[in-house]
Amino acid sequence: MLSFKQFLMEMPLAYQRQPDEDEKIWYHASPHRFHISEIRPMSHFGTNKAARGRAASTSTTPTSKHIRSNVMAYRLKLNKGWQIHDDGGDHSPTDIVDMLHSHHHISDQEHQQLTNKVALPAAERPKGYQHIADFLHSKGVDHLHYINAIEDKGSKSVIVVDPKKTIRPVFQSKAARVNYKRGLFSYVP
Repeated sequence: MLSFKQFLMEMPLAYQRQPDEDEKIWYHASPHRFHISEIRPMSHFGTNKAARGRAASTSTTPTSKHIRSNVMAYRLKLNKGWQIHDDGGDHSPTDIVDMLHSHHHISDQEHQQLTNKVALPAAERPKGYQHIADFLHSKGVDHLHYINAIEDKGSKSVIVVDPKKTIRPVFQSKAARVNYKRGLFSYVP
């Protein structure tokens, strides 16, 4: 039986790294069951440990040591990215706009305009993320990146602006068992 690393190195051509893709395999995990085509703009990707940690941190208190999660691995096309930071928050639209400004990626005027567009009720967060994605796309930015301060502390994570153009699935398990206790080790509040 092949180890996971051997599988990745000897996988069928369709799953091997393409010339324009990042060398790293990126992971995304969610407690929700959805198809890869439903991944929204401004979604996060990181190490497998970070994904497990995120799944553990967003799940309700499990009744067993394992939780079911939608775990996905991807190849990403990462061209132009802007750095932000991980403040331990949820990277809400307002947080992201403030971080873009504090890192001097956007002007005071752009900050004010974006803040006005993303100041929406929590139920309308997807619209706020779409406003940010549209703005970043107009600047030629395809991702934001940061050093993870919570899940898999010290690892690099990315926020993808347009998943339809940037991500290519390697595998998806809609009912993967994530060891909750192991995931909690990756999530240090």
